[in-house]
Amino acid sequence: MSDAGTVLIVDDDYLITELIRVYLEAEGYCISIASSGEEAVEAAPAVMPDIVLLDMNLQGINGIECLSLLQPMDCMCGVPILFLSGVSDPGTRLDALRHGAVDFITKPFKKDELTIKVGNHIKLKQLYDQVVQRNKELDILTWQLQAKIAEHEATEVKLLAERKKLGTILEMLPLGVWLIGPGGEILECNTKSEEIWGGFSLGQHEVASAYKAWWPDTGQRIGPRDWAGYRAVANDEVILFEQVDIEGPDGIRRSTLNSAVPLHDAWGKVSGAILVNEDITVLKTIQNELRELNATLESKVAERTAELERSNQEFEAFGYSVAHELRAPLRHIHGFAQLLVNNGYCDDEETRQQVEAIIIESVRMEGLMENLYDYARVGHTDIAMELVDMDNLASAAFSELVGRGDYGEPAFYKPVLPPCIGDRKSLSRVWHNLVENALKYSTASGYPVVTVSSARKTGFIEYSISDNGIGFDPAYADKLFKVFQRLHSGKRYTGTGIGLAIVKRIVDRHGGGVSAEGKPGAGATFRFTIPENSADL
Repeated sequence: MSDAGTVLIVDDDYLITELIRVYLEAEGYCISIASSGEEAVEAAPAVMPDIVLLDMNLQGINGIECLSLLQPMDCMCGVPILFLSGVSDPGTRLDALRHGAVDFITKPFKKDELTIKVGNHIKLKQLYDQVVQRNKELDILTWQLQAKIAEHEATEVKLLAERKKLGTILEMLPLGVWLIGPGGEILECNTKSEEIWGGFSLGQHEVASAYKAWWPDTGQRIGPRDWAGYRAVANDEVILFEQVDIEGPDGIRRSTLNSAVPLHDAWGKVSGAILVNEDITVLKTIQNELRELNATLESKVAERTAELERSNQEFEAFGYSVAHELRAPLRHIHGFAQLLVNNGYCDDEETRQQVEAIIIESVRMEGLMENLYDYARVGHTDIAMELVDMDNLASAAFSELVGRGDYGEPAFYKPVLPPCIGDRKSLSRVWHNLVENALKYSTASGYPVVTVSSARKTGFIEYSISDNGIGFDPAYADKLFKVFQRLHSGKRYTGTGIGLAIVKRIVDRHGGGVSAEGKPGAGATFRFTIPENSADL
């Protein structure tokens, strides 16, 4: 589209249309030509003309009929239509104007008349378009202004509701809330503030100097400039949970916690402060009572702990004595029962089976007593701390146990283990019990595999031993290291249920910890940690 405008010429006279085209293109207009009314109606939406020059006497639909079809079209809104005609009859002109034509050009026409009329009407069309655009913009601005006004009104209503809600909340708070002005003066406060201060009237106490207060740690009187609210305004300072003892008009002293936060205007200047205080008189009374109760309770706990320690020591000593004293009678029972079998005193099969059962149970009880004796002895024997070769202890335990011939030919995988500081003898027992446990529960797999490894943790060395045995239900992992706790049948797997408890007791005495993880049928892993201390000794 040309900046000068687009002209749609509708005329079935080729010479006339060419003449008009030459005249108007010379003026910079963009020209589109339709040789019939039907063609003009079809072309108008694509051409989007700024003016239409329409011959009245067209073949087919005439000029007036074409005008009637063009005018309702959206693309023709405000577009001037000038009639071209060789008829100068005033009635014909009036009829054309009555149907919506804006002007009339009589054939033959002069160039100046044509170009001036076209130019004037296009300018009017452009002015019309500007007015329409401005009206649209004005409508948009009006709508936006109305929306802003509605938004502003809604905001005002919301602010009023929020202010009312805030006022309700402030009155319901169990805290005193104060509004401090830019000079440190008190502007507003809620009802709880008056209660905390013994029912004062704000109108009589707008300045801080009217209030009596003391620092609780020194008993020094608080001056007007020492109040948290004043300091928040004067120093742009945030004060949190400052304890102050006060005395209101009722003469009663109370303990309070004060907090103050400065308020700033749009330019960042301090415009006031919010002060919050809480009456903690009851809380302090309860704290003092609790402090006295705690002191009493600590004393009782210390006494009870000492009693429990004495009871545990006595119980362990008793267990130690029982295990020691029962070993000899059990050996005698075992020995005499064995003599009965060896010397032929068991004449019948039933008697022999009964005596053999005595031998088996006496052996089991001897093992149980031996383990109980060891368990009790672990808690009483002093440990000698030294640098211990854990790699050698693990290998020795495996070799000694496999050498008995009870576990077939298991595979043993072990990288070099780091040493640690501990008691060599008791740590040797740890390895013995853990390796024996791994071999015992993995022999049924057909090809038992035992894997030992280590890892450095923060402040500790962790040693672990894994097997491919029957595993265990992880829900019962916490029972494994307790005395007499077994997760598998004693008929199929020998043992007393004390071996892992001994492991835990030895590791505990070294300041470490034990853990286990496993799944039924998927093997198990046992871990224990020893503090690093001076492992690089």
